[in-house]
Amino acid sequence: IWKRYGIGNAGGGRFLVGRDGKILAINPDAAQVEAILEKEL
Repeated sequence: IWKRYGIGNAGGGRFLVGRDGKILAINPDAAQVEAILEKEL
């Protein structure tokens, strides 16, 4: 999964995952999280 999302050599990553288990964002900033949550909730 790490290489698939371009963070193979990173120390980690942040994933925003929806209720159905779908990855909604990778390493999102606060504005992106807020926009996605407004859309999803």
